[in-house]
Amino acid sequence: MANLRIVNARVDPLALSRLRALKFGREIEALVTPDMVAYFKQWLKEIAIGVAQDWPRKTGRSATMLPASSRTTGNSLDSLRGYFLVSQEIAVNEYGSNPPAIFPKKAKKLAIPILDGCFPDGQPKRKGPLSWKSLGSFVYKSKKNNNVYIAYKSKTDGKLKLLYLLVDAVKLKEQRIIRNAYDRRLPELMELFVLFVQDAVVQVYNQQFQAALDSIDPQLKMRKVPSVVPSAELHGERLVPKY
Repeated sequence: MANLRIVNARVDPLALSRLRALKFGREIEALVTPDMVAYFKQWLKEIAIGVAQDWPRKTGRSATMLPASSRTTGNSLDSLRGYFLVSQEIAVNEYGSNPPAIFPKKAKKLAIPILDGCFPDGQPKRKGPLSWKSLGSFVYKSKKNNNVYIAYKSKTDGKLKLLYLLVDAVKLKEQRIIRNAYDRRLPELMELFVLFVQDAVVQVYNQQFQAALDSIDPQLKMRKVPSVVPSAELHGERLVPKY
């Protein structure tokens, strides 16, 4: 199955357009770009790791794939893009099943792990119904609700152990786990962009201020002009905010 892309992250085009409209916009952009690109990659990676921690299944292919699902392309602010590359199984959980119902491809029924077929966290104990054959598993139909199960009879206590519920089809609801995590962290991207721009504005302003003084009196070239707004005071510990 082909992997699918989820979300299309980028620097706000309107904010970038307004930056370039400034008198020294291009100079500011050149200063901002390296830090913004580096932060963008780390920001998207942190979202992917957080999604893996919130994902219903903590083991298996999904749990392995999600933390490493973030992808970024481009090295300029207008070409920078980010997305999550996920399997079709993950995408179905994210968007819901389409068509609405999932039907068995080879078997006559879909087998959904339940009760004695699962660990306390909901993960299946074994790979599938055939892996329980060694315990003498069989198809069992309940007289109470007419549901059909795969079960086995315990040799220790003699009780019936229900492993799988057999159904004709199943519908998966849209969960939006990945997109919700992305939406929650999206404001950080603009906040950091603004802070990087503010810092760059100070640098450009100081350079222009020094150049102006040098043109007035060449002897001032030997004298260092203090920053109008020191970088550390501009954003300090807010450089990478925590949410």
